[in-house]
Amino acid sequence: MEAEGKAQASAAALEPTVRVDETVGSIQVSSMKIDGDVKELLRISRGLLKDNAVVILGGVRAGQAHMVVTVGTEAAKKGINAAVVVKEACNLLGGSGGGA
Repeated sequence: MEAEGKAQASAAALEPTVRVDETVGSIQVSSMKIDGDVKELLRISRGLLKDNAVVILGGVRAGQAHMVVTVGTEAAKKGINAAVVVKEACNLLGGSGGGA
């Protein structure tokens, strides 16, 4: 719980401009737009992640778009694949999800 508290504090410090929390089937999905770099997004997403959850963070820093998807152990066992989520989200946003 300490890591989650720190991640929430970091997310709050970076001032998410959009946050959506919902349950899809039995999986908790949290998504936020946070204008941070990839390292910041990874740190925050790992702190917010739970076993039966998916965390999707995206934002723009220095004119470059970033997206991080983390999938909890139980969600992965149910077939959720972070790479597929990134590809689908990037397709919707007009990107490829391949980085660089």
